Formats: sequence, structure tokens, C-alpha cells
Amino acid sequence: LWRSWLGPGLELHCADINPRCVAGDPAATTHHGDQADPAFLARILAAASGALDVVVDDGGHGMRQQIGTFEFLYPRLAAGGVYVVEDCHTSYWPSFGGDGPRSFMEFVKRKMDALHYFHLPVASDARARLSAEDVAFARETKAISVFESVVVFEKREAAISPTDLAPVIRGSVFTPGVGQRADSTAGIGYALYDA
Repeated sequence: LWRSWLGPGLELHCADINPRCVAGDPAATTHHGDQADPAFLARILAAASGALDVVVDDGGHGMRQQIGTFEFLYPRLAAGGVYVVEDCHTSYWPSFGGDGPRSFMEFVKRKMDALHYFHLPVASDARARLSAEDVAFARETKAISVFESVVVFEKREAAISPTDLAPVIRGSVFTPGVGQRADSTAGIGYALYDA
């Protein structure tokens, strides 16, 4: 299935905690271990011939597993890569550690705030709540798409650098949005110019 979607040259690595689980593709490499263990994830990365282009997390569905795996693998995902997390409905099930502020979907909401970092007023509470990791996430992330029980993160081809940011002075017109104006209460901020 994956080879038909991603091409015949696909290098497929599958991971599962169950040692009896094997990939349906005989050319795939199967790794057995706990996805919440960073050392296990590091071994998968070491076995791959390069940076991962696509990650599909259909693993343990617990909050620690979904968030921990994302935090470890997403920064190591190739530029232009795609990261998919399935079965996000467990964020609403207490039996999986969901239904609270530490659920994966609450984590996603914080990432959506981080994605909009450059649009937040400089002196705002929302901007102050974001960490250096959130700013790095904003620089390298193109989109977050949320579907029923699935979240897709898309990385930019290249991270935005400070030279890609143009200052937006209070009340000045900026592009690419024709006729858009900076919020007059925002002070100095930044507008992104995507090539």
C-alpha cells in the first residue's frame, strides 16, 4: 500500500511494540520497541539512509506516545516532509491519558498558536507563552491540517530566516494581502513573504 502511494523507491521503516508484528511489505524494515522511548526512535533514524520524508504515527495512541514521538521526530523530519498522527480521538478518552490539558489535541492547539507566532502582537500574552522551540516550529512549519481523528503537519522546504521577515510598522500597508493593514495596536511585528 505505502509503496503504491509513495513510489517504488520507498525505504519503509515500520515500528511496533509487539514483537510478533511484521510489516506487510517484505522489503520493509521492522523495528520493535516503545515509541515513547527516544533511544528506540533514535535507532530507527540511525537505520534509515537519510532524513525521514513521511512519518505516519498510528502507534500506541497514548498522549505520552503521540506527543513524545512528535517532539522527537518532527525536528528531524526532512524539509518539505509530512508528519501524520492518526487516532487523535484518544485525546478525549481518559483511558489513554486524554480529556485534559495534556492531551495530544491540546498540544496541537498550542502548535497552531506557535504556527502563527509571526502574526502575534509583539507584547501579547499569546506570544509571551511561546517557547524557543515554538518559534523554531513556526520557522519550519508550513501548515497544520486537522481532520476527524487525524492531524497532518507539513514542513516548509526551507525554514524561514530573519532575512525573510519584513518589518510591519504600525498602520503601514504590507503585501502579499492587497489592501491589508497591520493592526494599529500591534506595534512593530513581522509579515512573512513566502517565495
